[in-house]
Amino acid sequence: MDGASAVDVLRLETANLSAWPAERLHHDGTWLLRRTPGHGSKRLNSLNFLDPADDRDAEARLAAMAAASRRHGLDPTVRITPLTPPSVVALVERDGFEAFDETLMMVLPTDGAAMPAGIEAWDAAPRRRWAEAMKTTASAKAADIGALVAVLERIVPEAALMVAVDGGTVAASTLAVRDRDLVGLFDVGTNPAFRRRGHASACVRAALAWGRAGGARTGYLQVLAGNTVAVDLYRRMGFTEAYRGDYRRTRGSAA
Repeated sequence: MDGASAVDVLRLETANLSAWPAERLHHDGTWLLRRTPGHGSKRLNSLNFLDPADDRDAEARLAAMAAASRRHGLDPTVRITPLTPPSVVALVERDGFEAFDETLMMVLPTDGAAMPAGIEAWDAAPRRRWAEAMKTTASAKAADIGALVAVLERIVPEAALMVAVDGGTVAASTLAVRDRDLVGLFDVGTNPAFRRRGHASACVRAALAWGRAGGARTGYLQVLAGNTVAVDLYRRMGFTEAYRGDYRRTRGSAA
């Protein structure tokens, strides 16, 4: 499983799903169909898996999940990770699901992480203020800011928004969610007017330091494999690839 064991992948996946909670969730064994109207995040609107051995009646279950997605106006989308049952991968390939957005899960120990100067940690601010900052830094995918506020308000683990302010303006932000010994970093973004000034990387370091202060030993984040600028930046910061996956989507009426 690339750089992570099956247990490590499960820990990262469960923390990741908890940190970015969907509005509606349908369980079928260890299959999780997540749906969040008004928000464009693929993680919030896809079928996810937590056990590669849970493949009983896979074809019928996949068809049922696809039908449920269509009933709610969504193209059936499957998130592929090392925890996806191989039979499901074979089914989506057989049925012509389109592969897109290959994604790397990257990790970094928080040892030695220190809070950079000039970064504000918003841990008690209203979630609408967080959402407005995230929209400013172009990190949020929600077309409706209300949908983003709702996601942020559903987060149960400890969370804070790391914000770089330049001349009184929000220049960059990173959402940090701390869940026991893990801290997840989400929606790393920079205000287009403040790019290439190191603000985003400072927010990432701040998120790791904030996580470490609360007992997190490992930071994790996800990045598109095709975003080579971001991947190279994270590698220079010391992040390594734990595993990777992608999404599979089908359009039309056939599952």
